[in-house]
Amino acid sequence: MRLFLFLFFLLLPGTALFAQIRAGIVKDANGPLANVTVSNIHSNEVVITDNTGSFKIMASAGQLLEFKKMGYEVARFRVSAGNVPFYSIQLTPGYQQLDDVEVRGKYNDFYHDSVRNRDYFKKELNYPVVTGWRAIQSPFSAMSKTNRQMIAFQKEYRWLEEMKYVDYNFNLKIITNVTGLKGDSAIAYMQAFRPSYEQMHSMKEYEVLSYIRQTAEIWRRRMRSRAGHSRGGR
Repeated sequence: MRLFLFLFFLLLPGTALFAQIRAGIVKDANGPLANVTVSNIHSNEVVITDNTGSFKIMASAGQLLEFKKMGYEVARFRVSAGNVPFYSIQLTPGYQQLDDVEVRGKYNDFYHDSVRNRDYFKKELNYPVVTGWRAIQSPFSAMSKTNRQMIAFQKEYRWLEEMKYVDYNFNLKIITNVTGLKGDSAIAYMQAFRPSYEQMHSMKEYEVLSYIRQTAEIWRRRMRSRAGHSRGGR
């Protein structure tokens, strides 16, 4: 009976006894992609590609691997039977954040996009990373590759969300509407006076508009002064 149960368990599809390390690389049209989340849908194991786009994950034949990165369409790959030594996965660019938005309702646009991204990466963002006093209590868990990768992913996600928040509130269309600056002049101004996330987050909408008007005037005076020096030096 024990032998029968063991053989029955052995023949179950997707059982851990058939799992083996699956290695590969994730790319787009321009080359390898770092920080791609690779998930085994069946085992819930999650890894993240390194700077060369490489990954290694345990999976059995027939299990489904999912590949996700912000700005790209999700890709899914079912592990085939047989000992395939290496997989090459190509991601296709998906929806991107908008380059410009209207002043009215800009926070709602950011909020809905942020909610969509958070739901998209729910598994990675909810991963219980080991940090602080827990890292002292469980040093081996804290130093594991998965834990270190998830900490790096969550930090990068927060940074991207902060940068995107600034982009939604300080974009080319708003700058042109408020200041009249266009083209290269508007871009040069934005590079010189782009606020930090902390600055932008602390300001109400009317304060943002006031900041843009005041700093645009400073930028214009600076450009006029440089132009005057340039003419006087001839």
